[in-house]
Amino acid sequence: MIPDGSWPPLGRPPVSEISGCGFLAIRVPSFGLVLSLRALPEPLAKSPARAYTQRMPEPTSEASRILGIRLRHRRRQLSLNQETVAHLAGLNVSNYARIDRGTGNPTFHTLIRLATVLGMEVSDLVTGFNADHLPPSRNGVPAPDAAAAPLGQAGLIPYCEL
Repeated sequence: MIPDGSWPPLGRPPVSEISGCGFLAIRVPSFGLVLSLRALPEPLAKSPARAYTQRMPEPTSEASRILGIRLRHRRRQLSLNQETVAHLAGLNVSNYARIDRGTGNPTFHTLIRLATVLGMEVSDLVTGFNADHLPPSRNGVPAPDAAAAPLGQAGLIPYCEL
C-alpha cells in the first residue's frame, strides 16, 4: 500500500535502462515482477512530466484547409450546425469541428460518413487535390521520391534482441 497516495513509496521508482537497447525494466519486488517497456526518446528521469504531456502536432495542409471550406459551405447550405453533423456521422463534436475548421486530418471512412450525411459524393470533397496540397512528410522525403527509393534500414527504429 502506498502511504498518503504518494509515489514512490520508498524513494525513486525502480526504473533502469536495459543495456542501452531502448527498453526500460521496471522492477516491482513486492509482486515479484519485472516489466519491460519501450523507452521514450529521452530518459524518464530527465523529463517525467513531458513523457505524458507531449503530443504529435497535427499535420496541417492546404488540403485540410480546402476540405474544411467545402464541408463548412455544404453544412451551412443545409442549415446544420457542427454538433448535428457530428452526431449524424457518428463523430465526436470536437473532432468534427477540427475537420470543419480545416485543421483536422480525417480518415477515409470519416470522409465517407461526412459525405453521406451532407448528401455529397466523396469525390466532391477531394476533387483537385494533389501532392502539392499535402503537408511535408515527416521524414523529409516527398512521396514520389520515397516511392522510388530502395527499401532499407533508413527511417526504421533501432532495436535489439535480449
